[in-house]
Amino acid sequence: MTLLREITQIMLAAVGSSGIILLAGQFILDKFVDKRIKFHFDQRLEATKAAYAEKLAELNADLKIKTDAKLTEEQGRYSGSLECLKADLLKDIEGIRSSYIIQQEIKKAELAVETQESIEIFKIRRDKYPPVVELIYRIRNNARDNVKNSVVSTEELKGLIKQLEEKLFQLRPYLGRDELHFKVHEFKNIALALSNRLSDRTNLFKQNQATEAEEAGTVAEKLYQELDRQHLQISEGFEALIAARPHAMP
Repeated sequence: MTLLREITQIMLAAVGSSGIILLAGQFILDKFVDKRIKFHFDQRLEATKAAYAEKLAELNADLKIKTDAKLTEEQGRYSGSLECLKADLLKDIEGIRSSYIIQQEIKKAELAVETQESIEIFKIRRDKYPPVVELIYRIRNNARDNVKNSVVSTEELKGLIKQLEEKLFQLRPYLGRDELHFKVHEFKNIALALSNRLSDRTNLFKQNQATEAEEAGTVAEKLYQELDRQHLQISEGFEALIAARPHAMP
């Protein structure tokens, strides 16, 4: 403070009283200019703030309008898509329902056909298979009796084999479906071979060729053993099929 007072006194002494007045006026003028500048600056600042606020309000309003319009547009598009989706879904459901009805009718028709076929198969097995089983049984018995005798007639055996061959031809589709045709056919061939060997044995005995006749008899015995084994298997297969009832019957 002392230094400042000394500097002031020196300045006053230097400029005199008129200089003091000038300095005071200059000081007052500077203060006035500063206030005016600050006043105008504050006015411009307030005006700028007001303009910014107004512009911001306009932008917000415009944004709201555009947002609402876009939202309305999207809502409309969503509603349209939803309706299309509903329509497609209903169409798919109707297609599935129609397909189900069609498949159901097809199944009913197939079941009716299968039931009818099952009944027809049951009738064929019931009516046509027992005579085949009887022929197989008679062939086996006749072959057994012939194998035990030294001199026999094979005419009856050959007649039975011929009847079995005719049954095979008549029932081929049904026996094939039931996987019996091959078995019965093989049985028939063994019986035929056995019949031929029995005829050979008889003829050889008549020609006094005992050794050769015995050899033919030995082969006939082996053929009969195989014939008897197959007779049991085939008979069991036929009996199971004859006893089976069709699906449609209780």
